[in-house]
Amino acid sequence: MSPLFSTDELYQQLQSNQITWLEFMHQSEYSEEYSAWCKETGLSESEESAFLFSEKKDFDSIVAPHFELD
Repeated sequence: MSPLFSTDELYQQLQSNQITWLEFMHQSEYSEEYSAWCKETGLSESEESAFLFSEKKDFDSIVAPHFELD
């Protein structure tokens, strides 16, 4: 099932306080990946973990590609 809104649309809703971080994660293309990450890390699906996951995704896409892994 594809999301009802694009990630950009969801982000706009988040910025205007129409949805929460948790709602953003569940309605976005990252829903399954977020749920799996929570299970892997032992975190419950919550506002806090949704925000942490967004920070992780930001790091993975912006910072991590610039590091070489041995």
